[in-house]
Amino acid sequence: MKMGWHSNLYQRILVPLDGSGAAASILPWASLLTEPDNGTLILLHILEPDAPKTRHGEPHLTNRPAAETYLRQCQAHLAQQSLTVKPLIIPAQSPDLPEIMTQIALDEGAGLIALCTHGRGDPSRWLFGSIAQQLMSSAGLDVLALSPAGITRKPAEKLQHLLVPLDGDRGHEPALSRACTLAQHTHADLLLAYVSETLGDLDGLEAITARFSPRAFDAVLVQEREKTERYLKARAQELRGHGLEASTSILRGDPRSRLVELAASGSFDLLVLASHGHVGTDTGLVPGLAPALSLKSPIPALIVPAIIPGVH
Repeated sequence: MKMGWHSNLYQRILVPLDGSGAAASILPWASLLTEPDNGTLILLHILEPDAPKTRHGEPHLTNRPAAETYLRQCQAHLAQQSLTVKPLIIPAQSPDLPEIMTQIALDEGAGLIALCTHGRGDPSRWLFGSIAQQLMSSAGLDVLALSPAGITRKPAEKLQHLLVPLDGDRGHEPALSRACTLAQHTHADLLLAYVSETLGDLDGLEAITARFSPRAFDAVLVQEREKTERYLKARAQELRGHGLEASTSILRGDPRSRLVELAASGSFDLLVLASHGHVGTDTGLVPGLAPALSLKSPIPALIVPAIIPGVH
């Protein structure tokens, strides 16, 4: 293993499925990240009490026979791959579905939860809340999120181009480590990207501070951009020294919108970024970046727990 990279792909992935075609669209992507000869996809359906008759314009699964039929259909689509598929139907013991998913992931030894961010009880509402914070920081689980914008996109047979947003913070390097593992196993190339905010892109306290001393704050932004550019180039050179294809890109503007544009403009297969799991002021690279990308990116976002100072 090099530079702290993971030794393999994911061996066990939990895929929550609600019975809709939209939810099942995450399956091909989850398959790409599963260990080829020793991987297991755990297809989970939770039977909810008093569930609606339809969801996303499709009949909702309200009983075990219907859920079993649906999961068998999903399993059939995966039959051509050398993966173990484990269907799992669990009656909801509480109305808190995210908590149920979290516990099942831990019980099943899953290293990744893969899901589509859509529908009632939108996963984005809990994906970066207290449950996800525990899931990502304490349990060390990653999350693969496919937005409604990416539902119709079909993955290639293997990953080829990875987009990795970084900002020079060493706490966010677990995303780079995971991206390197994927690149090592699939021979994909990596683009290390940084989006530098301008004065007009700032909000909150930073915007107020910049308003009173725009020249000084602009100088800080320029200095930060130059420092991060040196960091990215050094990391890319280091990765090339280990036989990986790596390049860098420095953009300016709002990181949320620019990264969505970048993901849509190229032939990227996957976004890989770090997050602390909070909804509020600290979601990793910039506030709200991971939730924004999980809801708007046309390609799936693989979200890796960031390193929190003082937490081991």
